[in-house]
Amino acid sequence: MEPGGSYRRLIRLVIGLALVVVVMKQVSNEAIYRPFFGGGEPQPRIPSAANGGAATPSLVRIRPIDDSGANTAQASAVESVGFEDRKVASDLVARVGVEKQRKWSAGLTRLLSGKQGQSEDIESTATAIADELASMPESDSVLAWQDSAGRWGTAETLTEHALTKQTRGQIDAMLSALDAAAMNRVVDGSVWRSGDFDAFYRLLYQATVAPAETFSGPAAVVGAVPLLQQPAVFQGQRVAVTGTVARAERIVARENAMGITDYWQLWLRPSDGADRPIVAIVPNVGDPIARVGSDATREDGPPVRLTGIFLKRLAYQSSVGADLAPVIIGQLDERSETSTRSESVVAKQAPSDDSIRRQLGWTAAAACIIGIGLAAIVSWRSTVMTRRTRELRASGRPSTEDLFIDIQASIPASAASSEEPS
Repeated sequence: MEPGGSYRRLIRLVIGLALVVVVMKQVSNEAIYRPFFGGGEPQPRIPSAANGGAATPSLVRIRPIDDSGANTAQASAVESVGFEDRKVASDLVARVGVEKQRKWSAGLTRLLSGKQGQSEDIESTATAIADELASMPESDSVLAWQDSAGRWGTAETLTEHALTKQTRGQIDAMLSALDAAAMNRVVDGSVWRSGDFDAFYRLLYQATVAPAETFSGPAAVVGAVPLLQQPAVFQGQRVAVTGTVARAERIVARENAMGITDYWQLWLRPSDGADRPIVAIVPNVGDPIARVGSDATREDGPPVRLTGIFLKRLAYQSSVGADLAPVIIGQLDERSETSTRSESVVAKQAPSDDSIRRQLGWTAAAACIIGIGLAAIVSWRSTVMTRRTRELRASGRPSTEDLFIDIQASIPASAASSEEPS
């Protein structure tokens, strides 16, 4: 084995060990490799103000009516919704048109939120539901609904919120059916359509009146790419995303049954490394975000965390042509008051850059020392073995002096004398 070749192999092994250490340090950081799963699509940018368009968004359903019970915005309320109540609510919603569904959704939402200023809408909603129930085929469930719905709009209910568990379950079942019908009207992968607005304003209203009740609980932390690639999986689900605000625009709302007058449309740059914008629809923002402006495309905007419900993929015009951006409607955590606490939690959970560099330096130094030590041992052992082999070979060969003695002894005496001069 040549000494130069051994050293070269050893250096390669040390470099490979250092690379393995670096990869092991970074493999748990999913933000590093998540962009590589974007399917090789061209990376869009935040659209210009002219292309982006200030369109009015829509909303997702808040409670499903399927047996799985997924996508629950009010878990405690949904627990009180029975199968029979869901069936009656679904049949009832299927019997009426879109306009009546819109009015019922607004009236029942105000009833649950305790808004007494719209008592006429609530009373008219309760009366319309009771009249529709009277025309349905009789059953035990329908009779129970008829007896209960007549009291939904009474003064006692409006002033004291005297909703029994049964009444609350029926109202939740109705809202779930209405939300499902509104979600079915949402057109995914398109610009804003008229069918999107009912669901949008329903969710935006709850984000304004009862955000803690609507968006509390666990939320799946996702990026823009999964929402774009699997819209059917995430549609109507509570999700959370983090990023920075690239653009903030206050939009005047169109006429709607929920009484929403304005809202904010934000374009976020996700913090997961993917350059795919996310559209956030929120009822209000703080001054740092409001100052970003509607014509901005900032790279270092205010950091936020958005928790809401995924509605649809919005079509917009980007620098690469027609593209899609996921729309989430909910509430922002602008990290203004909680930034210090959040950063301290992150600091405890993950080491700082300086700490990582120090650990990496010590690891590399240890790897080098171990490699040099192993090289010295191998070199010393090789030298010892070479010297020993040489000695063994030398011990088995006769010496030059003994060889000449043997040659001289083999020459005859007569031959030696004849060679002497006369």
